[in-house]
Amino acid sequence: MTTLHRHAATTALALLLTAAPSPAQTAPARAPSAPAEETVDLSPFIVSTERETGWSANDTLSATRTKQALKDVPVNIDAITSDFMEDLGLNTADEVT
Repeated sequence: MTTLHRHAATTALALLLTAAPSPAQTAPARAPSAPAEETVDLSPFIVSTERETGWSANDTLSATRTKQALKDVPVNIDAITSDFMEDLGLNTADEVT
């Protein structure tokens, strides 16, 4: 058998194997649901905070080495908050950039 024929036979076999029907996968059986008349009462909860800034930074220590409002800093800096890093799963300053 020549190399060309061997290559053609191998290709045909590969096509046959990939085109062959495969057994279907069945969905897992669902657990029976609760009766329609049964209700679940959840305990109430309240979310409150005294001060929430989220990802917004209003003050900085890095630009002037003193606590100062960002609007009063005479240079352009990028302020990254710990909330921002936690929410995005960033652990180092290199991951922020």
